[in-house]
Amino acid sequence: MNVTKRIAIIFAGLIVVVALVLAGLLVFGTAPPPRELTSVSDPMRHIDFSDLPALQQFIARDGQVLHYRLYPGSADTVVVLIHGSSGESSGMHALAKTLHANGETVYVPDLRGHGHDGRPGDIDYIGQLDDDLADFVAVIRRAHPAGGIALVGHSSGGGYVLRVAEGPDAKLFSRFIIISPALAIGTPTYRPHVGGWASPFVGRIIALRILNRLGVRWFNGLPIVAFAVDQHASVPLDSTYSYRMLANFSAPQDSITRLSSVPKPLAVLVGNNDELFYADRFAPLFDVPVIVVPGVNHMGMVTAPLALEMVAKIVAKQPSTATGVYADQPIAAPGSLAILTHTPWWVFVVLAVLLVTGVQALRPRVVAVWRLFIVPAIFIAWGVLGVVQRSAAVPVLALDWIAAVALGALIGWMTTRLDGLVFDAGAGSVLMPGTAMPLARNLTIFLARYGIAVAAALAATTAIRANIVVWDVAVSGLATGYFAGWLGRFVSRVPSKN
Repeated sequence: MNVTKRIAIIFAGLIVVVALVLAGLLVFGTAPPPRELTSVSDPMRHIDFSDLPALQQFIARDGQVLHYRLYPGSADTVVVLIHGSSGESSGMHALAKTLHANGETVYVPDLRGHGHDGRPGDIDYIGQLDDDLADFVAVIRRAHPAGGIALVGHSSGGGYVLRVAEGPDAKLFSRFIIISPALAIGTPTYRPHVGGWASPFVGRIIALRILNRLGVRWFNGLPIVAFAVDQHASVPLDSTYSYRMLANFSAPQDSITRLSSVPKPLAVLVGNNDELFYADRFAPLFDVPVIVVPGVNHMGMVTAPLALEMVAKIVAKQPSTATGVYADQPIAAPGSLAILTHTPWWVFVVLAVLLVTGVQALRPRVVAVWRLFIVPAIFIAWGVLGVVQRSAAVPVLALDWIAAVALGALIGWMTTRLDGLVFDAGAGSVLMPGTAMPLARNLTIFLARYGIAVAAALAATTAIRANIVVWDVAVSGLATGYFAGWLGRFVSRVPSKN
């Protein structure tokens, strides 16, 4: 078999393997739905809906009938409220009533894919929610040709408002208010598993990210996250979101770095007892004061009297009397002792193993072949563990890691020199010449990975820390790939006992 044909067979085989892996991730890369999060559902059971306005309709540009609720007022400013993930317009009733009592005219749409509008948890394309919002504003402008329109969003609705504020449709609104916003996935404001509210389908997300990078969007309607909703709620709630819904109904990944591009006033509020997000981690990300309302949890920001009063004052442009306003201050950097004491114990074990094996490699020796797999296994396991943890929050990082692995594997394969090794197939051992290369290589990679972790701990702000994570993933992938390439080269030289 000639070389060209062999390469073609190998290439075709790799394509088949990749296709099978992606198919497996699409089919099996899901997660069980979380149990109902009562801290989210219970507040809705105590709202008086006896005065809930009836749903009204408008026609979107594609002919779809969409619904909204109207609370007509006397003030010049119009307020549009955007509900959170899985919800619909009635979830904003308490806030809408409070604003209406102050004279505001309030519109609350059921976003497409929510309530009774469209397919639950799905849209036709990424950006359709933006088109629907523009169509909705056109309807509002027919009734209110003058005056500003304030766009207010809660939770995922807050993240979506941030998307609008940084996009071309910002011109449609006079100001933006985000309440307990769900920022870009991976932002340090998130509690683990979003406080129990969401279960992402990590495997499927990774596969869809890869496919979308390749221009394949056939599977974007598949669900990629499940919510801890009340399955017996009296209103329709979305239990899952599709890939395209989550991509559209969320803050962009670069939203924090683009905050300076917001052309209109922006206000941020969060409850001090938010169980989905860390309330104290919002302020360092924003260049505007973050109002932290004491004693209020996530849903309390749209149901609790104190929070409703604070939001109403912001909408009315009155000075806020809320206590606990966090200024935009850098995060305190930990000292050297704190860094060491917070380093996981296994990191020191890894360092000890690397030192011992590196020092042993300085002199010629006979060693069992299997022992040469220890160091590569350590770095590969470390890399896989790291990317699993990182990609659970930011699935796109897995793609960067895979690309770095590929580059690292190429470097490992091309640079590995095994001249001078003498194998004893019968004994399963190899005579290794003395060299300082393993010690220098292993310590360099270890110190690079540990140094990046320390840099993240010393970062002045969470925004800087988030950028460092990208470097951490890249170095992790390069190291993992390098040792995978080294292993491949080494195994190809190991003779069979037969």
